[in-house]
Amino acid sequence: NMDAGEDGEESKSQSQRARRTSFGSSIMTGGGINGPGAIAAQDIEPDAASTEALLFMRSCCLLTESYLRGLVERRSAASSATDREHGIIDETFQVAELLHDALFSLQSCGPVAVRVQSAVSTMCEYWWHAAFEGREQLVTMLVPLLVAKTLDGAAAKSDVKRLYAIRSALDLLDFADPSIDYLRSLLLRTASSPHYLRTVEGRRIIAHLFQLDAELVPD
Repeated sequence: NMDAGEDGEESKSQSQRARRTSFGSSIMTGGGINGPGAIAAQDIEPDAASTEALLFMRSCCLLTESYLRGLVERRSAASSATDREHGIIDETFQVAELLHDALFSLQSCGPVAVRVQSAVSTMCEYWWHAAFEGREQLVTMLVPLLVAKTLDGAAAKSDVKRLYAIRSALDLLDFADPSIDYLRSLLLRTASSPHYLRTVEGRRIIAHLFQLDAELVPD
């Protein structure tokens, strides 16, 4: 039965894409970007094989984003609204997920990896804004990475604006989940960060966080 087969494949695809919807992850326990034990990217010298692998990852990232942009351009005016997710082939999602899952690991792989990390972040952000299927799975590491970057000593106002642009992804957070305690501590720091207090977008992010979890206010 062809319909049954198609339904089975669709269910399998949806199951694969929904396998990790929680922000709970070992990278949020403090060992990730800016966490205790973090190593400066400029202090790491990757070997030739590692550099080749990183450049391959960047190529995959750029090709994926280019493919997404082509899909968006072909959308009709009637289907361009972002109130629903748009379909994407499984192979593209699988590549994007692998790249996304490496976001924090790239922080400790040298200067080339940091550039790859930036490209992956941009690709994931575009995936979110373009409302492609599975976008919830491509922000579980992106959001804490962007939050950490806004609190870095070298942060710029543009970093806060990038986070503000995907602020709706913060709605996915379960503040009762102890596995996001490190991320929660980062979010609390935004309330005293000059980059947040001095920008409209930053103040709006803080207000949005307090609306999401009233327990943040006394903390």
